[in-house]
This record gives sequence, C-alpha cells and structure tokens, in this order.
Amino acid sequence: MAAAATAPKHQRSLPHLDGLRAIAVLFIFVRHAWGLSAQPNVMLALPGHKINGSVYIVMMSSAVDLFFVLSGFLLARQWLVADYTGKPKPSLRRYARTRFWRIAPPYWIILLLVVVLWTPEFIAPKAVWSLHGAVVLAAHSVFAQAAFFPSYGSFGVESPFWTLTVEVIFYAVLPFVMGAFLRRRWLWSLPLTVALTVTWLILIRWSAGPLVGLVQHHLGGQWLGADASYTRYFLWHQFPEHMVDFACGIVAANLDVRRSLKLDDPFTRRFTSRNAGIGYLVAGVVIVAVNMRLLGTYSLQNGFYDGISIITKHNHQAVIYYFCEEMPFGVGYGLILLGLACGPAIARRPLSFRWLTGVGVIGYSIYLIHMPMLYRLNLALYKGSFVSGDAFKHFLQLSIPAAVVILVLSTLYYHGVEKPFMIRGRSRSVPVPGPDAEPTGQSAAPAELTSAHK
Repeated sequence: MAAAATAPKHQRSLPHLDGLRAIAVLFIFVRHAWGLSAQPNVMLALPGHKINGSVYIVMMSSAVDLFFVLSGFLLARQWLVADYTGKPKPSLRRYARTRFWRIAPPYWIILLLVVVLWTPEFIAPKAVWSLHGAVVLAAHSVFAQAAFFPSYGSFGVESPFWTLTVEVIFYAVLPFVMGAFLRRRWLWSLPLTVALTVTWLILIRWSAGPLVGLVQHHLGGQWLGADASYTRYFLWHQFPEHMVDFACGIVAANLDVRRSLKLDDPFTRRFTSRNAGIGYLVAGVVIVAVNMRLLGTYSLQNGFYDGISIITKHNHQAVIYYFCEEMPFGVGYGLILLGLACGPAIARRPLSFRWLTGVGVIGYSIYLIHMPMLYRLNLALYKGSFVSGDAFKHFLQLSIPAAVVILVLSTLYYHGVEKPFMIRGRSRSVPVPGPDAEPTGQSAAPAELTSAHK
C-alpha cells in the first residue's frame, strides 16, 4: 500500500533536469536576442524543404512554462514523499528559509545594479527618482512587480523579472494546496485547476468590468493613463493564468514519486511503466512542437509578439492564441518531464551531458543577467556603427558575443553570489526527503526567464 512505502536510504541526483533547464535558458536567450535584432526571418534549409524557423523562435517564450512546470515538479516532491511514506509534513519555516535565500539576495543585488548603472540610458530617471518611481521600485523589491500595475514592465531592461512575482505567489500557496494533489486527488484537482484558469481567462477577456475599472482607475492604472485593453492585458497575466503549469508539474511529480518508491499497485504499474514513459515523452514533444508552430504562425501574421494586440484583435487567431498561450505548453512540458522520469535512460542521457547541465545549474544567474547585458551589448553595436543592415546578421552580431559574455558573468555570479546565499539557506535545513534529489548543484530554480512580449 502507498502508506507503507519507504523512501530509499540514498538519494540520487537528476542531472537531466539541469539539462532540460539549460535548453529552456537557450530558448529564452535566443528569443530575446532575436527580438532585439528586429526579429529577422530565419529559414532552416533541409534536403528538399525549408522550414520557417521564426515561427518557432517567437514561441521559444514558452520556456517560461517549462520553468513553472519544473518548479511544481521539484518543490512538491517533499510533500508527496512525506505523504506516501507516512512521515511528517515538511517544515514551513525551513521551506520559507530556503526559498528566501535561494532567490532574494541575488535578485536584489542585480536589481540595484540595473537601477544604478542602466539609468538613464535604458531607464528614464523619473521612473526611479520620483515619488511614483520609489513606489514602483519598492514593488520590485518585494517581488510584486507583476502584481502592481504601475510596476508591470516598468523597467524594460529587466522585463523578465515579472516571473519572480508568479514564482513567489506559487511558493506561498504551495503548502496550502498540496493536500488537493496527494495520492490520486489530482484526478479531480487538475481538471479543477484547468477550469479555474479557463474561467479567469474568459472573465478577463469578455467580462469582469468592475475589476477592470477598479484596477484602471484606482489601483495604479490612473498613474499610467491605461485604457481598458491594457488593463485586461495586465490582468490576463496574473497568477491564475499560470496555475495549470504548476499543477502539471505537481502531477508529474506525484506519478514519478510513486514510481521511485516502487509502490506495488496496478495504478502505479500501469501509469509509470517504461512504455507509458515513452508515450508521455512522445505526446509531450508533439504537443509542444505543434503548439509552437500554430501560435508562432499566428503571432507573426498578426503581430502578437507585442502582446497587447492579442487583446485588441478579435479574430479567431487572437482568441486561440489567448487561450493556448500557456495551458497546452504546461501539459506538454509536464508530459515531457514525466516521460523522461519513467522512460528509458537513453532519453535522459543527452540532457545529462556535463556542459549542458552546467548551464542549467547557473540558470538563475543567467536569468538575472542576460537581459540587461543584451541591452548593453546591443547599444554598443549601434554606437560603434557595427550593426548590419541585414537583420539576421544583426542577430548573429548580438547573440554570439552576448552568449560568451553572459556565460562568463553568470558563472562568476553563481559562484560568487548565488551559491553562497543558497548554501546559507540550506545550512540549517534538513535535506529534502525522498527518492530523488533535486538537480545537481541547484535547488528548484525560480522561473528563470521569460518571453519578450509579456
């Protein structure tokens, strides 16, 4: 029985998750470099056929969903293992401590550097050194930048930091919702999460007038002179939109923990078998690839990469994009995670290469550093008159040296700043119990990077 299961004495690392995180880091880096290079048309030549790579590059922003799924997958494990093995629930104090030291100090240092060093070149002085600017900066400091309207996208050079708001909210609610995902309760809680997310999306797009008016006229929108469309865009990207991503990660963790603990019941044998893993992996890759191609095509045809046009346009492509921007990716990436866990080792091996996992380990540092450095290096290209008139050459001129610089700086930042704070957070913490450790060298990372239009 599940209650009688016991965790193995020795934990093992999951290096393929660091490799998967590295792929997501690469996706986001390419997406942002491409966006800052006038979004060149990228054609991939295959024997007898050409593929428009731009439709995939524009949707590499979906790596955000992968980071959210990874957070759900990794952080839920300690509650799942405790439940299946009959051990006490994880300490909330220990949990809060590790999360704080994991993300807060490294973020605060970069935030301070960006505000000081990137003003006024990339940030208007009044956006920082004014009463409103002080309030906006305070919102950033307490991870509320995506929840407080005036601070949402306020500093373009650090636009990816919105994801930390979503992560912190997830950290806060996770201990209180885990009970709904234990054992087989996810069979009803996952559909309920989907229903709640769809309901939120419907209300924000076509209804919720009082909420829109409240935010637009009284909760910060009046500072911006924002219209109803932009207000709905802001509300669209609040936490409810992302719940399915986290839920899919938790469900994948539930099944993987059952598999790792070798629970001897028909449900576990049927849904965590090797063949089931292969099926999950194939289905996940297909879902992600098809959704990237579909939404990428719609995005380039309609200019959806600027975000607000998805709200203002009312054709069927805008509606499909609006509802499919996250949920299918959450399902697809969740299936990929589960497929890698249950499937054959050969599927995990390419993601476990040392150089790839190394990039995944420093992923949070890359997240914090990459966008400010892309802005700085792109400006240097313009000031030096090095920018080619060909957008694709501009993309190469920016992305190649930026990749080197960002990799070096992120490595130094990880070892000099991020890792020491992470060790401090763990110093008074008991290792997370369970059949599998977190990825080598890094605890469950926050949503490292983000899409350009959000």
